[in-house]
Amino acid sequence: MTRGDQDVTLDDLAEAYAAAAEKGGEPSSADGPVIDRLVAMGLFRTAREGLVPADPETIQHESAWALVRELSEVTERYTFNLRLFARIREAVKASVVRHPAETETGLTYLHGNDTIVHAIDRCCSAAQIEVLTAQPGGGRPATTLEETVGKSLKILERGVGMRMLYQHTARYDEPTKNYVRLVSQGGATVRTLDEFFDRLIVVDRAVAFIPSNDDRSSAAMITNSTMVNFLADVYERNWVRAAQFPFEPANATRTSQDIGPSMRETLIHMLVDGLPDKQIARRLGISLRTTQGHVAAIREEFGAKNRTQLGYLIAKSQTEGTAAPKTTLWPDKPMMGSL
Repeated sequence: MTRGDQDVTLDDLAEAYAAAAEKGGEPSSADGPVIDRLVAMGLFRTAREGLVPADPETIQHESAWALVRELSEVTERYTFNLRLFARIREAVKASVVRHPAETETGLTYLHGNDTIVHAIDRCCSAAQIEVLTAQPGGGRPATTLEETVGKSLKILERGVGMRMLYQHTARYDEPTKNYVRLVSQGGATVRTLDEFFDRLIVVDRAVAFIPSNDDRSSAAMITNSTMVNFLADVYERNWVRAAQFPFEPANATRTSQDIGPSMRETLIHMLVDGLPDKQIARRLGISLRTTQGHVAAIREEFGAKNRTQLGYLIAKSQTEGTAAPKTTLWPDKPMMGSL
């Protein structure tokens, strides 16, 4: 039985070489695996008379030089790769600077009201087709509207379209009604909704702005076309179900008759869904205290002792098709927000 190549030791190699040299150069056939290794290492060379031992010193030097050359080639390849990847990183960075929208996510965070307003104003002043705005939370501060009306009219004067969505509670706010009347005369279209999504501005379906935190002190400017188109589609779907803003003077009773049933129905749906008062207030654009007052009135009309029973009774009346008691919703001073 012959030994496998993995069984050959250094001693086997040394002894086989010495024995072959002592016999005059012809190795023993019994040392087949060993001789194969020695031949592969160059310690035996083929001659007319058979295998002849080579000079170990010469082979050692030749092997050493071969290793040096191999190491040099490896080092050269390693150095080349280092330089190559360094150049690639530099090229990528340069490309990001030249074409940020193509190489990044199309999302830029803006912090602070001044920074946000400046970015929005810059984009809106360059608008060519249409500006879409959505303002939740009822009416806006009079000072904000005074600053905004001039900007809006300048956009409209350039022939750029403007559509604005407000929450139903904005109909009670006199500064907002005055603002809507002015921009409507300039060519803008304004509608209101009961329940609302968050603040949104879309310019030419190319850039969008949305809040990036709860207090709206930070915003995200989006240039990614897929994301902008999605947000514009959300706007369009809500625009279709919105009602025209009655910007002409209207008293509270008329306004309540127009939007009260819609707000009441929305509030009831939220109660059935088990939403907390704070979340309901935010989505309806009214204060927490006013929300709690409406919930208490509805609970009394349904004869419910608690919120759990109220949700059950409302759901039961909807299932049985019985008429629910009617409550008129009267919003208080609406919540404000910069963005």
